[in-house]
Amino acid sequence: IGTWGGGAYLCTNYQTPQLKVQPLLLRKTITAILKDRECNYWFCTLDDGVFLLSHPNVLTFTTDNGLPSNNIYSVTGNRNGNIWAGTGRGSVARLSAKGNQWDSFTPGNSANAFNRINDIAFDQNNNAWFATDGGLYFMNRQTDWFVVNLTPTTSLAYAQNNLLWVGKYQYPSQINTKTGSETTILPIRQ
Repeated sequence: IGTWGGGAYLCTNYQTPQLKVQPLLLRKTITAILKDRECNYWFCTLDDGVFLLSHPNVLTFTTDNGLPSNNIYSVTGNRNGNIWAGTGRGSVARLSAKGNQWDSFTPGNSANAFNRINDIAFDQNNNAWFATDGGLYFMNRQTDWFVVNLTPTTSLAYAQNNLLWVGKYQYPSQINTKTGSETTILPIRQ
């Protein structure tokens, strides 16, 4: 069901006493809905474009559900199936694959309005690495935090053989995840 300014509603079991109503695209004006042959839902809206919903069971997480902030800059998953989200205030949250409760972590005293968690990566030992405006941070599986360097970082990509590519505002570099030393700097300066 599409509404004027109230979003859309997916109604299931509507011919039974177990009616379920799920709100979608809250506060949008829905002008048309199409379910295609691959079971995708397409929503045309007034002034907001077209939305594609590939699965009707969309979960939304906010501070009401345990996130430390609604200002999220990064999200990734690790090989255990956990979901990690980095905030714009220097904290990260982990959602366990087995639960629906978010755990929050803050590296030292870095939680402030100017320390975005720009990216999150995991090394071969499943240790977490965080690219932040305040530098590169490392967290082991016991949730102990370590500062690797204080150069603002923007992105991470784990390579093999204990190497992590680090995107910085000035240049990209490569960090050895065992020693924390910078091992390679590419000749890119912008």
